[in-house]
Amino acid sequence: MVRSGLSYLGRRNTTITIGLVLAASVAIAMRLYGLTWDAGLMWTPHPDERAILMKVSGLSMPSLGQFGSLLEANSSPLNPRWFPYGSLPLYLLKVVQGLFSMVGMETVELRHVGRGISALADVGTVLLVYVLGKRIYGSREGLLAAALLAMAVLHIQASHFFTVDTLLGFFTVASLLFLFRVAQEGRAKDSIIAGVFIGLGLATKASIVPIFIPVIFAHLIYAVHERAVSPEDNWSPWTDASKGVVVVVAASLLVLVVVQPYTIIDWTGFIRDITEQSEMVQRIRDYPYTRQYIGTTPYWYQVSQSIVWGLGLPLGLVVWAGALYACVRGMKATYGLVYIASGIVVPMAILVLFNSYVAMAISLLLASISLALTLKLRTSTTRGAAILLSWVVPYFLLTGSFEVKFLRYLIPITPVLVLFGAHLLVEIWERACKFGQLAKVVAGTMCVLCVMGTAMYAASYMAVYSSPHTSVRMSQWINNEADKGAVILKEHWEEGLPRLENYLVKELPIYDP
Repeated sequence: MVRSGLSYLGRRNTTITIGLVLAASVAIAMRLYGLTWDAGLMWTPHPDERAILMKVSGLSMPSLGQFGSLLEANSSPLNPRWFPYGSLPLYLLKVVQGLFSMVGMETVELRHVGRGISALADVGTVLLVYVLGKRIYGSREGLLAAALLAMAVLHIQASHFFTVDTLLGFFTVASLLFLFRVAQEGRAKDSIIAGVFIGLGLATKASIVPIFIPVIFAHLIYAVHERAVSPEDNWSPWTDASKGVVVVVAASLLVLVVVQPYTIIDWTGFIRDITEQSEMVQRIRDYPYTRQYIGTTPYWYQVSQSIVWGLGLPLGLVVWAGALYACVRGMKATYGLVYIASGIVVPMAILVLFNSYVAMAISLLLASISLALTLKLRTSTTRGAAILLSWVVPYFLLTGSFEVKFLRYLIPITPVLVLFGAHLLVEIWERACKFGQLAKVVAGTMCVLCVMGTAMYAASYMAVYSSPHTSVRMSQWINNEADKGAVILKEHWEEGLPRLENYLVKELPIYDP
């Protein structure tokens, strides 16, 4: 019997390994295919990518006589003087560009190098989701989540740009993984590593700030568990947990200062750009490219867009259903409904009615307290998911309330949402196995439809990268069909078309009053 059990475990481990290799292979193939999708354009048509590349090109290593200027905001050649995003992605791309130059590959376009970094970061997220899912739920859930995330169109699309979203997703999931280890074992080493990844995330984009809520939850769960195991010790678990929070915060801030020193050196510029971004997403500042979101419904817009476009049917429905299930799992139904009302619905209402920093603070505090109160109500095996909820819920509360609703803003939480969805599917399968063959067939069909539907959606989307960019094709058509010297009207705030030297291009100011 022992030999039979070991044989079964060996086969199971082999199957999981093969599945993970396949998921990673699919992720790599779908993210690296078509990275030159805008060939024929002299510039990248993504405005954020273009801005990042311009700032990277402006960076340079100081000469021997310039090292003293590194601490001067106005004269330092390493100060990007631009902080809508963190400086880490800029420095990373600059270093990789230098390595390419050292091996004689100066001709490789910077945007393609950046997109390779973005793609590999997202592949890393796929692998991390497996590890996180395995630790919290089990190998099947982790593998299914990795496979689904590998084919998630929102992540495939983001991987074809060098913006910061995929890097931020990677650092976020890595942080959550080590915070979960903190909740289990309370080791200072895991707190330090979690702090390092959080610091890297902060140096990528400041929107990761709510990650400090899971930091508190991870140490809180550890203290609650240790207190239950050793009730005679009144102080040690709580003291260790408090020290752990301090360690995470200190490590993250230290990494932020080291990786992005101009947060401090150019503090005025940093605050200016962060404030501008905050006012932009709230539409306190009006820009033509944010007017598309006027009149959109808070929260529902992000949910519906992710279901239809970002993840596709049926995965989009599964992940949000999985998130709701994660909210109530391990508790009585009544307690779960009370938590959803007090920890999610009421904070949402506050943010919709009152657009202010005070409202943000109150809503996050209410959401966090409501989730913390459920820890004693949840079973010990389901408390780990509370760490994930302590990230997903506060982040979505803030992001979903923004007036500006770019779908890529969800990338820091979509890996966790996909993990919730994978767990729901496995749970449905396990419960169906107790109700006979028909139930198993229905549950199995649901899982297959979700995986195959996601695969078909991803494969269909990949066709975008199999033909020249639409701007290039439009330019070719104009040059073939239009009379030379014809007048072409171009909307301002638009990218324009390439190779129209033989025509008179005039700007149509449609955004003016």
